[in-house]
Amino acid sequence: MRLFKPEWKAPDGKPRTTSKWYVAWKDNRGALRRIAAFTDKAASAELGRRLDRLSAMRATGQPLPPEMRAWIEGLPSSIRLKLAGQTKAKIVREVKRAESTVFASTPRMSMLDSKAFGATLQLDDLLGEFEASLLAKGNSPEHSLRAKVRACRVFKGIGAEYFTEIDASAVEQFLRREREQVVGRIGARTSNYLLQATRQFCRWFVRTGRAIEDPLRVLQPMNAAVDVRRQRRALTDDELRRILQAAETGPTLYGLTGPDRAMLYRLAVETGLRANELRSLRVSSFDLASARPTVTVSAASSKRRREDTLPLKRSTAQALAAYLRERGPFAAAFPIAKSWRSAEMFAADREAAGVAEHDERGHVVDFHALRHTFITNLVRGGVAPKVAQALARHSTIVLTMDQYCHIRVEDQRDALDALPELAAPSTPALRANA
Repeated sequence: MRLFKPEWKAPDGKPRTTSKWYVAWKDNRGALRRIAAFTDKAASAELGRRLDRLSAMRATGQPLPPEMRAWIEGLPSSIRLKLAGQTKAKIVREVKRAESTVFASTPRMSMLDSKAFGATLQLDDLLGEFEASLLAKGNSPEHSLRAKVRACRVFKGIGAEYFTEIDASAVEQFLRREREQVVGRIGARTSNYLLQATRQFCRWFVRTGRAIEDPLRVLQPMNAAVDVRRQRRALTDDELRRILQAAETGPTLYGLTGPDRAMLYRLAVETGLRANELRSLRVSSFDLASARPTVTVSAASSKRRREDTLPLKRSTAQALAAYLRERGPFAAAFPIAKSWRSAEMFAADREAAGVAEHDERGHVVDFHALRHTFITNLVRGGVAPKVAQALARHSTIVLTMDQYCHIRVEDQRDALDALPELAAPSTPALRANA
């Protein structure tokens, strides 16, 4: 290994030297290489020694220790990419024409394996692999694409093109700006979704052996409860009946006739299934002939990535059996169009039913409010909280009771009837006890 500064002639004819030192060494194939190092001579010399060691380890097939991998990941992207042979070297004039000929005739370097060192690949390419990995694990195409898009949004926001450019502080500041901007401001929940997808990408990257450390391991999600952008409420029984009636007699929307939508809403409010889960259902997802009818959501479509089997009311099972009678087992349970917008569809039926979108507190009613109504009705009906949590398929009972169960003032008044009567006893009774 040797250090040198190439000379070149300025337009005035005077010789000049480059500001950076150059390192010349022999790679793992014995080819003479050179690379632009740093303006500091000591740092350039250390780079040369490391490159000699890397060449020797690559030539003998030795695995790289963690400290060597960490050093490679910390290199400037221009050096790292050149070691991987992914960029063309800039032609720099040298005094020795022979050296220039040698460097120009040798093939690109391959001292780094791009598969082992993903830091040499652009994030745009890696995000495609990340999406493919999620699909291979059984995630739905919608979930996989959504995770990819969210991570891509963060990387674009911090200006990162390579994995080594992902910085926890930059991500934190980007999310803060997104939450505080005047137009298009996101809430804490959306911020957490973006962070979750980005951290999921980083964990996948480390798990595949392409990096030794997750740069976002120190970041934690926000408490979404302190910044609820859309507070939902549960529908009353009267409002729900009116919406079902309006849907039943309404026009076709997104490929769903009025009876289709009425059945869809009924199933949603009696099972708590989410919009995408309902969309994934096939005729074979239902077991309607048994004494205990059920509906099963595949793990790929379930939000918690598990196969979920939920009980159905007998009356609903009978209505579904008649509704699905003439369809094959692999047909979609509901003929939903690809352009389906559940919120817009529900809003049309809600307006036709004369149900206000917001109540006096500003709480809204939308398609997901059907799930809130399902859980609220369970609790109002006296179902044990743990049973309600199991039917809601929530990881914690706090989520079930605090975010999805909505208690009315009249519910609180009715609860007082359970307290003992503490009125003072009559005068005769007091004398009898004396």
